[in-house]
Amino acid sequence: MLQPSRIVSIILAAGKGTRMGETHLHKVCHPVAGTPVIVRSLETYQRAGVAANLLVVGQYAEQVIHTAAAVPAPVMYCYQSEQKGTGHATKIAASLLEAQGYAGDILVVAGDKVLEDSIVERLIATYYAEQCTLAFVVGAVEHFPVSGRIVTDAHGSIIGNVEVFDIQRMRLLIELRERVGQGPLPADEVKRMALDYFKQDKRKAIKALGVIWEHLQHGHPVDWHFLAQHTRVEDYALNINHRQYAPELLDHVRYTNLSVYLFKASALYRTLQQLGSANAQHEEYLTDLIGMLAAENARVEMVPLHYPQEAMAFNTQAEFDEIEAYYTRETAPVAVG
Repeated sequence: MLQPSRIVSIILAAGKGTRMGETHLHKVCHPVAGTPVIVRSLETYQRAGVAANLLVVGQYAEQVIHTAAAVPAPVMYCYQSEQKGTGHATKIAASLLEAQGYAGDILVVAGDKVLEDSIVERLIATYYAEQCTLAFVVGAVEHFPVSGRIVTDAHGSIIGNVEVFDIQRMRLLIELRERVGQGPLPADEVKRMALDYFKQDKRKAIKALGVIWEHLQHGHPVDWHFLAQHTRVEDYALNINHRQYAPELLDHVRYTNLSVYLFKASALYRTLQQLGSANAQHEEYLTDLIGMLAAENARVEMVPLHYPQEAMAFNTQAEFDEIEAYYTRETAPVAVG
C-alpha cells in the first residue's frame, strides 16, 4: 500500500466535451482500447490505493453514472448544473466531503485524463515522502504547449500557474500597446492580431478584448488613449495570487500543469473558499490554488512525467485518436516465433 492514510478522489466530468464534434457520447465514456476512459481511470486509482471516488457530473450524467458502475469501486456522485470552471466543480464536491467530516487526502483530477499507473503511484509516493500540502503532475512545455505554465522565481521556487489564455491575452495587449504608441491602428488590423494570437478562435479573441472588440465591430481604430482607457496595469503582467509579475518570467518556464493534484483536505477546503473569478475568462480556476499555497510557504511539489504518454488527455477527436493508437499498441499481443 502506497499511502499511510485514506485517499478520496474528486473526478471532474461535468462537461460533455464540445470540441469532440457532434456526438451523443460523453467524452469520459469514449472507449480507449475497448475500455471507457472513466472505467480506466477508476481502475487506475483503485490500484494506486484510492479508497473512494466522488465523480462530478453534469451533461449526460446518467450515461456517465451507468458507465462508471462497471467498476467495483466505491463511487459517489454530485451534480454541477452550470459550467463555471474547474474550481467551481471542485468546490461542489469538496463541500460534500467537508460536510461529512472527511479530513484525509484528496486526489483531484480532470475526467478526460488517461493516466498510467506509474505517474499516479509516483504522485502519491512524492506527496507522502515530502510531507506535502499539495503535489501535482507536470509535463515539459514542449510536450504540452496548451497547458497552464508553472511560473517559478530565480531560485526555482514555485510562484503559481498562469493559463495559456491569460498569457496570450497579456501578450496581445502588450503588442497592441507598443504599436498604438506609434499611431492609431485600423479596426481590421487589430482584429487580425487578436485572431492570430488565439489561432483564429473568434470566441476567444472576443472574450480577450471585451469592449475593445465591440469598438472594432463599429470599424473604429484603436489609439493609445482608447487602449489606456479600457485596460489596466495588471493586464500587462502575469497575475498570480493577486500579485503582478514580469512577463519575462515566462522565458524560464520548464513545466506545464497537467491538472492532476493531491491535496491535504484541510488546505483544499480553505483555499477553495478564497477562490475568485478575476481572470480573463471569468471562471474559477482550480489552478489558482497552486499560487495560493505557494504564497503561504506550504510544501508544494511538482511531479514531472518520465515520458508524455504517462498522462494523456483529449479535447478533440484527433487527440483522442492519438491516445487510442498508443493504448492499442500497448495492449496488442506480442508475436512469438
